[in-house]
Amino acid sequence: MPWFWVYSGKGTVLLLLIFISLIGGVLTACSPEDTGQTASSELGSSTDRKVVELTPELVTIFSQDCAQCHTKASTGAPLVGDIQAWREILSKGLEATLERTFNGYGGMPPAGRCFECSPEQLTQLIRFMSQGA
Repeated sequence: MPWFWVYSGKGTVLLLLIFISLIGGVLTACSPEDTGQTASSELGSSTDRKVVELTPELVTIFSQDCAQCHTKASTGAPLVGDIQAWREILSKGLEATLERTFNGYGGMPPAGRCFECSPEQLTQLIRFMSQGA
């Protein structure tokens, strides 16, 4: 069992987020799918996108709500940094993805349980979880 499942706490969640971001960056840089062509989406072209960093408030929201499902493969939710899963989801457009987020989809509860989140906050969280997609 990985160390980050054994320990809990805000510091551990932050370390997990940093670890996932680093691994995602390495996997993206080594991706055999990089043909030099860029695909445009509502999130911007892959060459235009910058690494999405969460504000302290969004880190708290992520760790309290999103991480409960999006860091555990057993939930069936698209995992943070799972480029293929997020590409498929975002292929329907950001508006459709945001609508699913607000209304709930499959096993995901409405707003991912973040009932106080604004559309802008949810958009930033989606961008964070789908980096590289």
